[in-house]
Amino acid sequence: MGYTRHHCIIIMGNEKVLTKVRKIAKEIFDPRMVSPVMHSPANCTHSLYIAPDGSNDGWEMSNEYNEKRLFFYHELPQFYPEIYYVMEVEIDGCGEHTVTEIEKRRL
Repeated sequence: MGYTRHHCIIIMGNEKVLTKVRKIAKEIFDPRMVSPVMHSPANCTHSLYIAPDGSNDGWEMSNEYNEKRLFFYHELPQFYPEIYYVMEVEIDGCGEHTVTEIEKRRL
């Protein structure tokens, strides 16, 4: 039995570019894990969320999605600077969390 650790990805940026990023994310991850591009009510802020795979560390699925996340991060630079923030939030089974800033650009 592995340790529970959920990895969520949050991306903020230009709506047109996030629509392209979403398409790539749906090809890499299970499409059910990828949110629509979400619109904030102020300042034309747009976000995209990729849900965790739900498996435990060390499980085959967890290892597979660790690789998918790395591949996804490798694909993102083609969209800079229209992507402003990319963050990965890790939440473990005890309620602890870590936020890793993958990329930060100007707003």
